[in-house]
Amino acid sequence: MLTTRLLDSSDKSSAFPQGRIGLLNSTGLSVTPINFPTGRPIVQLRELIEQWDAVSSSLLPGQPEEQVSDVTILPPLPGRDVLCVGKNYVAHAKEFQTSGFDSSDRNEQPDFPGECPIHETGLPVPATG
Repeated sequence: MLTTRLLDSSDKSSAFPQGRIGLLNSTGLSVTPINFPTGRPIVQLRELIEQWDAVSSSLLPGQPEEQVSDVTILPPLPGRDVLCVGKNYVAHAKEFQTSGFDSSDRNEQPDFPGECPIHETGLPVPATG
């Protein structure tokens, strides 16, 4: 399975103050902006998602590569809730069980692992740290 790690960020140069989509390197320490096959910078993740099947195999690297510590990480889909599907996310289930949010939940792990995936929603802002 291919895993693509995308990040919406704004750099200090303010060339893209509203953000720009980039690809995280394998260590997660640097991000390289990506462009559509036409060379146009990708500035909205939603647009990339809509065109993914047509463009994913021919995206182009942009410049400059930057350290993640030097950019401002932005919400991935501003103004939208994010729906996540967790597969065997035991650590999250344990965290929820000990949170006290649901005092009737006595199990660290769902009784039905593998049968039903865990779904959760969230606002985009907490996703930026």
